[in-house]
Amino acid sequence: MEGPIASAERVADAEGRQYHINLAPGEVAPAIILVGDPNRARRVAGLFDAVELERQNREYLTFTGTHQGMRVTVMGTGMGAGSTEIAVIELCQCVEAPVMIRCGSTGGLQPDMRLGDLAISQGALRLENATLHFVEEGYPAVADPMVVMALAQAADEAGLPAARPGDRRSAGGAGDPQPGDGGVDAADAGDAAGLPGGCCVRGLCDALRQPLHRPGDQGPGGARVREGGAAGAALGGRDGAAPGRAGDLAPGARAR
Repeated sequence: MEGPIASAERVADAEGRQYHINLAPGEVAPAIILVGDPNRARRVAGLFDAVELERQNREYLTFTGTHQGMRVTVMGTGMGAGSTEIAVIELCQCVEAPVMIRCGSTGGLQPDMRLGDLAISQGALRLENATLHFVEEGYPAVADPMVVMALAQAADEAGLPAARPGDRRSAGGAGDPQPGDGGVDAADAGDAAGLPGGCCVRGLCDALRQPLHRPGDQGPGGARVREGGAAGAALGGRDGAAPGRAGDLAPGARAR
């Protein structure tokens, strides 16, 4: 990082380069995959068609490249909610309105879940302290529903087994899921499930590629997106059909 820092409240230089992640505007794609282990970031980047940037600073390892024509960034944030919070805050200073999907591994409570099953989290129980600096304890940590539905659709189209909507707990210890954890280990889980190499990452990138239309947005042809229209399409419906239930997200999925 070169040049003086703007202030203690804005730890970036005149270029906008962020102090902890050592990234500046233009170096981060709007589609971002977050992982904890830096080795997972390397494995994901190894599936890119091309890598334009590799940067390591402190515990943060970042790759920006392209996957099937889409520009993507993957970052290893290290373990814990605190380091993830720093990464998310500084990434948002580098790119406008990014979509972030957190990928990791976790334990499971349901006896029918197997090693390597993929889980798509809808929310997290906040058992850590980092988020208390932003919202009160009772505020729910819930993922963007359009991203959740795009993930479910991508998993279904990729033939990934047991893509289950559900909740998880977030805590600061090693091996615990973090706030906003997407619940998909993009490399290890695919290996454990015997899936073709890279199919989990393709599913993630397909989800990131989905247009996230919300009620009131201007849809194709000037049509307004109705409640249930985009959701129905993301869940596999057509022509603005009513959205499916949580249990309809993917084969074998169950409503929570």
